[in-house]
Amino acid sequence: MKISHYFYAFIILTVLASCEKINPDEIVDTGFLHGAFITNEGGYGNSNGSVSYLDQDSLIIHNNIFHQLNGRPLGDVVQSISIHENRAYIVVNNSQKVEVIDLESFTSLGLI
Repeated sequence: MKISHYFYAFIILTVLASCEKINPDEIVDTGFLHGAFITNEGGYGNSNGSVSYLDQDSLIIHNNIFHQLNGRPLGDVVQSISIHENRAYIVVNNSQKVEVIDLESFTSLGLI
C-alpha cells in the first residue's frame, strides 16, 4: 500500500505547528536544585569548558551557566561534577582545579 505525499506533508506540518520557540539563555530564578547538570568538556587548551543545566520542570536547557553567573570562564577540560548537600564540586582537569559551587545560586564559593 502506497502512502500519499499529502499524508507525509500533513504529519510534518502538524509537528512543526506544535513546536514552541523557547529562549534557552534565560535563567530562571528557582535556583539549580531541581534539574540535571551537563558538563561540556570543551576543547583542550582553549579554556572553554562549561556546565549546562536542564530544568526538569520546564525542560529548558541553560548553557554556560558558570560563566554567566560568575563573570569568568570555568576553565580547560571540565571533567565531572559531583554534588554533596548544597554544594557542587566541578573538576576542571587541565586547569588543575576543583570549583566549589553553591547550588542555589551557582556562584563560586572557592577553589581547591
